[in-house]
Amino acid sequence: MPCEHLVFRQGMLEVELAHPGCRVSDESAAMGTPMHERPDSASELIGHLFMDDASFIRYVTLGVVGDEWFHVLCFDGLSGYVEARHFGD
Repeated sequence: MPCEHLVFRQGMLEVELAHPGCRVSDESAAMGTPMHERPDSASELIGHLFMDDASFIRYVTLGVVGDEWFHVLCFDGLSGYVEARHFGD
């Protein structure tokens, strides 16, 4: 990434998120949110995101693919794509 796109020190705290509200909705998490191999609903289903006993979903959002998909990485190492419609505000 070119240095002109990076922000350092106090400026880091003022950066607006590229994908705000990236938390799977409670309803989707309770049912198991499908995670795909590629950002395509016809691609292989590789897993599901579930809420754990403490109501936490253990993942980070790595990025956005178009307007309809998020690339996520689970804390157990599973990485895949989840449709944006499963995320709440």
